[in-house]
Amino acid sequence: MKIGIIGLQGSGKTTLFRALSLKEVSIIESNTASVKLPDKRLDFLSSSLHPKKTTYPDVEFIDTHGFGRESFIHFQNVDAFIYCIPYFGTYDNPIKCATSIKQELILRDLEICDTRIKKL
Repeated sequence: MKIGIIGLQGSGKTTLFRALSLKEVSIIESNTASVKLPDKRLDFLSSSLHPKKTTYPDVEFIDTHGFGRESFIHFQNVDAFIYCIPYFGTYDNPIKCATSIKQELILRDLEICDTRIKKL
């Protein structure tokens, strides 16, 4: 599963990425980390059924340095998004930030639809 971390610049996306991936990252470029998710249910099944190998699911987190047109290239094949909504400093209206992110996603979807319609 691929998960994109999206939000306004300075909202804490990279901090969240570091916490989820336990990885030291560069802020300038996009970052990707694959994390194995331990699951007690899988451990129980493995101890009961004794398979040759137990494989935990991988989750790939994708973080970019900003939120705009150029960051959508990295998010084309993600399965889900994590909205990183700031509520500190000059960001005192989280609903406005969430709405702004949602509008950007809708506009990007409309651009993709428009491009595909023109090709048809």
